[in-house]
Amino acid sequence: MKASAISYAKPSSFAELFELMELHGEQAKLLAGGQSLIAALNMRLASPAVLLDINGLIELSGIEIADDVVCVGALTRHRDLEKSPDIRLD
Repeated sequence: MKASAISYAKPSSFAELFELMELHGEQAKLLAGGQSLIAALNMRLASPAVLLDINGLIELSGIEIADDVVCVGALTRHRDLEKSPDIRLD
């Protein structure tokens, strides 16, 4: 099975994202990695009206260290963590 037709948007700011979320309400689903969502769409277990791709929101990625606290952004890739010289354990 394949997913039914879905609208797609890639907001470039939080303001645009929040506007789209308000406009579409529960019919919108956020897309970041997509592994589980894409499978659910293909099996028609999920059928949102619109996918909101948040990968363009660079504020959600990165690694910051301050006062012995490591903050990892929600869109930070595993590879970025693996390669970060700031958090290597060797």
